Amino acid sequence: LSSFPNVLAWHERIGQRPAVQAAMKAEGLIK
Repeated sequence: LSSFPNVLAWHERIGQRPAVQAAMKAEGLIK
């Protein structure tokens, strides 16, 4: 993803949302 800085920036913004973090945890994508 390093070749797509806009994707990284989007991912960082999305990752800051508590609801998104909870969903990712539920799906086992993050610990």
